[in-house]
Amino acid sequence: MAPRWYRVRRSAEKARYGLAVLAGVVLIVGGVVLALTQPWEGSTATGETITYRTCDVTVEGPPPPSPEAFFKPGGLTPGTILISTRRLNPPVLSIRLPGTGTAPVPGASGPDLLATGDSHVRINALTGGVLREVYRTAADEELLSGIASTARVDPLDPATAPWPYTDEAQLPVKRFETGNIEYRHPDPGAGIRISSYYGRITIPREDIGFLILDNCRSRSWIGTTTGKVLDEMSDVHADDQAAFQRFHDDVNVGMAPR
Repeated sequence: MAPRWYRVRRSAEKARYGLAVLAGVVLIVGGVVLALTQPWEGSTATGETITYRTCDVTVEGPPPPSPEAFFKPGGLTPGTILISTRRLNPPVLSIRLPGTGTAPVPGASGPDLLATGDSHVRINALTGGVLREVYRTAADEELLSGIASTARVDPLDPATAPWPYTDEAQLPVKRFETGNIEYRHPDPGAGIRISSYYGRITIPREDIGFLILDNCRSRSWIGTTTGKVLDEMSDVHADDQAAFQRFHDDVNVGMAPR
C-alpha cells in the first residue's frame, strides 16, 4: 500500500545512476564481494553537528551511528540520519532517513527502489544543486531539508582539511581492523571514502582482499594481508598524494585475525 503522505521532487539536473555506495552494506559485484564500511563507532562530536564532504560540497549533520547498528535487527534507532557518498554521475552526497516500511515510492523504478521506505535528498557533489528529494512525511521534509540547506560548494584545501590531510579531526580517534591490517578511518570532512574489495586482481598475488581509499579524483588500494600499496598510488592526484601517503604510513600490519 502506498504511503498516505509523500512528496517527490526531481531537479532539472539529471544523474545517471550507477553503483550505490552506502555505509554498512555488502554488495556482490562481478562475482566478488564489495563490502562498504561506516566510519565511526558511537563517537560524540565536539558540537551538535559535524561537517561531511563529498567532492566539492559539504553539509553539516549529526555524527554517524555505530557500525554495529547496520548489522543487527533494530540496530538503527528511529530518526537515525545517514549521510554518505553515492558513486553516480555526477557524484552524489546522499542524506537519508531510513524508513521502516517496504512500500515503494509511487512511480519509482530501477535504482530508485533503493530508497524503498526511505526519505532522502540527493545533492550534486560538484555543484551543490539538489538532484532529487523524496519525503515520506512532513516531519521528514523539515528534518532533511534543514540539513540539505547547509550544503555549500567549498573545494577542499589540503592544508586545512582534516585527517589524513592534517592531524585535525572532528571525532575521537578510532582504529579499525580488516584482514591483517589496522587503520584509522578518514575524517568525514576529508571526503575520502573507505571500502573493501575481496577477489584477486592479478595472479599470483599474496593479497586477495584490498582496502580502497577514494574520492572524486584519486583512488588507492592496500592489500589487507600484506599492507602493500597497489601500483604505487598511480591513480592518486598530486594534491592528494601527501594525505594518502599519511594514511598508508599509519596502517599497522600483522594484526591477529578475529
